[in-house]
Amino acid sequence: MPTKAAFFALLFSFCTSHAIEVQQKGADVTASEMTADSLLKQADETFQSSDYKAALEQYQATVDKAREEFNRSVEVEALSQVARMHLILGEKEEGRKWLKQAEAKVTDSDPMGWSRYLGVRGRFEWKEDDLKAARKTFDEMYEYCNSNALWGRAVDAAHMIAIVAETPEEQIEWGRRGIEAAEADFCVQCVQAR
Repeated sequence: MPTKAAFFALLFSFCTSHAIEVQQKGADVTASEMTADSLLKQADETFQSSDYKAALEQYQATVDKAREEFNRSVEVEALSQVARMHLILGEKEEGRKWLKQAEAKVTDSDPMGWSRYLGVRGRFEWKEDDLKAARKTFDEMYEYCNSNALWGRAVDAAHMIAIVAETPEEQIEWGRRGIEAAEADFCVQCVQAR
């Protein structure tokens, strides 16, 4: 029976012979070494912490990396989020330019890019007080996300529909639908954790 020392010796020789770089936990990786997917995830985490200026810079870096990798889906998501950061920061016209770029590249056959684009487009319509257009966009996003099992994004769409809804009854109904989508997401996560 091999010893621990023998196991680690074999592991070390495998890693060195296959040019696998072993990194320490928490080791810093520069943005240029990260994939577009990793950069998008990092930017989303920064966005969730409400550091919108830093998120803007990270989303812009993600756009560049996605173009370098020919990763159109991540490029569309990042373009959409750059537009959203500009909207949040009060730079609506600059944001529109980025949203137009996303619109030129997006397709509804890409669930991640299309759903992200719809969410940002709807927010622009909402901020421009075009509540009917925003409602239509968020309805489309909700249906699309439900049919593609993008439960977290379906929750976002339901939340935004509740915001732009005309009556309190509609707001309550869409709050309920958002909860249903969140429960579906929770159930999927529970199954995946098994």
